[in-house]
Amino acid sequence: MTSLKPEPSRVLILLAVFLLAGISAQASEDSFVVAVGPHSELLSGAGSGYNGGQWYSYASGWQSQWFNNAPFDPGRKNVIQLRLSVEALDQTLPCRIKIAYSWSRPQWSALGSATPPLPGAAPEGTYIQRHVAFQGYLPAGAKPIPVEDSYEIRQYNPQWLSIDVQGEKFVITDGWIKHESMPRTAGDVMLLQQQPTECKPTRDGQGCEKFVCPNTGDQCVPTKIQVDRKSTPPRYTVLSCACLSSNLCHLAVQPPASVSCVGGCPAGQQCQTWATLNPDGSVDYECRCGRSRLRPAASMADALIPRRMIAKSEMASLRALAPNVWVILITMASTMRAKNLRRKRSPAAYLTVSAWI
Repeated sequence: MTSLKPEPSRVLILLAVFLLAGISAQASEDSFVVAVGPHSELLSGAGSGYNGGQWYSYASGWQSQWFNNAPFDPGRKNVIQLRLSVEALDQTLPCRIKIAYSWSRPQWSALGSATPPLPGAAPEGTYIQRHVAFQGYLPAGAKPIPVEDSYEIRQYNPQWLSIDVQGEKFVITDGWIKHESMPRTAGDVMLLQQQPTECKPTRDGQGCEKFVCPNTGDQCVPTKIQVDRKSTPPRYTVLSCACLSSNLCHLAVQPPASVSCVGGCPAGQQCQTWATLNPDGSVDYECRCGRSRLRPAASMADALIPRRMIAKSEMASLRALAPNVWVILITMASTMRAKNLRRKRSPAAYLTVSAWI
């Protein structure tokens, strides 16, 4: 019986093809699970990441599990794919969830460290870049929801990647993340050159540009949002954006058009929702830190507002806007006089309402 031996040249060709395939795309897959308590504390977690899948708590409030993505390569990019399921820790209570990717910056790789940038090693923003992939709210009794996302880090292939979570009273199961180092294409280079040069709303008004803020740890987030409650469903438009820390007082949108203020303020101040009722019935929302002198009111419309100075349509809008709130201050626009408003309602008249919702 004659044995067949492959030609040496063919073996070399197949080996070269195999090696080139490995060089062109280097993929890793990892898994994770995590549970976060009512005070954003880490209850439990596991996974296939660094140090046996350990989760690390950062001063910024993020809980992170790191994955080795070496080597750092400034001439390549990284493609991330994510799948997971999220549900409430207690089905009788609502929960708030935020999920992000983090990666080590080139400055960390330059140090030659064999570990990821762990808490306490250096200021978090110095060596870590973060991108929020998902944020949402589950009402009491909601069923588990699937989350899928993909993202590309085009600037370079980082040495370390992490999955980050933040929020209250939730559990993530079936977490799967694939991170793949790939050659950067001409299209990637063009997109890098076309990256936004300022933090501003997107053209469709549904968010902010993916601007890379100069201070690491800051994100380009909405600072003013307009909600049109006459449309079905209610529609929102982002009016302005700014680079802010995710831990500071800022706006959060929960589709289709629910707006709230989240984040902290300096000692003695509170993160307050400011709502401006426009002549067309839309409402502008902003978040500000301030010292409040609160008084209870049956409704926003009943608190400190002379009824004779408000049209019935405005009264109805205010009642629908936020019943049962703590009202701080209500002022008339400086350009309007009360006597003019009583005589004839001007189209330009509007009310500014400051409230902690």
